[in-house]
Amino acid sequence: MEDLTHGMSSPCILDLKMGRSSSEPSAPSKKKVEQGALDRLSTSDGCGFRVTGMRVYNKAKDTFTVREKPWGIALGTVDLPRAIESFFHNGIVVRRDLFVEALAKVKVILQWFQCQRLFRFFGSSILFIYDGAVDDGPVTVKMVDFAHTVLIRDGGKDEGYKFGLYTLVSILEQLLVSNPPPT
Repeated sequence: MEDLTHGMSSPCILDLKMGRSSSEPSAPSKKKVEQGALDRLSTSDGCGFRVTGMRVYNKAKDTFTVREKPWGIALGTVDLPRAIESFFHNGIVVRRDLFVEALAKVKVILQWFQCQRLFRFFGSSILFIYDGAVDDGPVTVKMVDFAHTVLIRDGGKDEGYKFGLYTLVSILEQLLVSNPPPT
């Protein structure tokens, strides 16, 4: 296990639960029903991911804003871009440099999913992490939580996770357009 925030003084973390379905096919019926309802209630089914948590450092106030699962579940499709943008806002400016880097890293994950035919991921997340106290630090983008990963036996691909990645790429690209570089 690795501490992805090691060495950061003000770690900012965004947890996105990826895929259109949170429960694996072999899950008990009760869990499938509960997770299916949550997927439909949240943005998982319609967008391919939902926000499960966020912690953002506000440099201007020297405070953190924490958003937990209920907040993420309540977000609608139209709210996702603003929610993701808020993760990259340090209380002073939107960190466009982090959009660029995060987008490139998400595209690498998407490229892998376009080719891989071995696994379907249920309940897996992508974490975005950066140090909010640093003006030019990197953003880490990592896939985590593989406890409910299953082998693909039908020759297909993990279309639910891929759908979420396409949506996420689209949102990050929109945010780049709506937050142009300073002139």
